[in-house]
Amino acid sequence: MKKIFRNPLFLSLLISFLVIVLLICFEIKLGVDKEVIAISITGITGFLGYFITHYLERERKKKEEKFSLYTDLMSSIRVMTTTSEDKTKAAEAFAKVYYTSYLYISTVVYEILKDCMRLYKTWTNDKSEPNLKAFNEKIAELMQAMRDEITPDTKADFVSFDIKYKKK
Repeated sequence: MKKIFRNPLFLSLLISFLVIVLLICFEIKLGVDKEVIAISITGITGFLGYFITHYLERERKKKEEKFSLYTDLMSSIRVMTTTSEDKTKAAEAFAKVYYTSYLYISTVVYEILKDCMRLYKTWTNDKSEPNLKAFNEKIAELMQAMRDEITPDTKADFVSFDIKYKKK
């Protein structure tokens, strides 16, 4: 409930509503001309429309940026964890995306990502099947958390697969 009161969209609607009610009270109590009230309401509506459009555009851009970063983050995690070639390059690519995504990542996703990295470290020290399974389950949880932020869809039953290509 606290979050809704911090939302600029909600605040602008609430203030606009209160100003319109105040203007109507001025008309009733003080006899302010109806044309002044109509012009004031039109101005408030125009300002509100501009503000809402600007706010929604900013939110759309943030969501697109977050989508791009999350895509890069998951790709770099998968490359780092599945490639057997140059781990240094993969780790550097992951670090770059990780620190960039830190600007947009939510607390929920960040906590899951930390758990993923902890489980990855455990798995690299002991490449047992239970450690790999725990890591893959946490990756699936990470994917779901990122998906929840980007789309209001229902939960997807994401499964993490290790895809290996055989060299000829």
